[in-house]
Amino acid sequence: VHAAEELEHEEGEEHEHEHGLIDPHFWLDPLNAKVQVDNILAAFVKADPENADFYRSNAEDLKSRLDALHQEFVDGLADRTKNVIVTTHEGFDYLAERYGFEAYGVIGISGDSQPSGHDMKELTDLVKSLGLHYVFGEPIYSNDLINTIADGTGAQGMCLFLCAAM
Repeated sequence: VHAAEELEHEEGEEHEHEHGLIDPHFWLDPLNAKVQVDNILAAFVKADPENADFYRSNAEDLKSRLDALHQEFVDGLADRTKNVIVTTHEGFDYLAERYGFEAYGVIGISGDSQPSGHDMKELTDLVKSLGLHYVFGEPIYSNDLINTIADGTGAQGMCLFLCAAM
């Protein structure tokens, strides 16, 4: 179980978790994704300078859309009453850090680990103690673990993206 760490780093910089794995999910933060767009744009322009204007135009369009997504997050999270989410895996630390909440995952960064009974109890206790109304599943993982936590706490299992029925 991992909480979003208090980190001071430059946009786009990766950080290491207590278990030694580097979190590859920096792109979930829209402002970090903009850094990636600039890096990809530079590579495309270098590889194909004749079409640089086309690449720049597409990059600017995407960055505008990422700015709009960032603002949606800011606006949508402005009046929240909870500052913690529980999800299937530890992939939301960059997003949580950007928008000022903590993210706890049932399984690790890579998704191939399984929680211990102790981990499940800790998350169940956390959901209960904070009075969380929702726990979040993800489409590429089984909903079993999230549903177990939901069943044990009275929270509702919700999907972060397009998931099979929870």
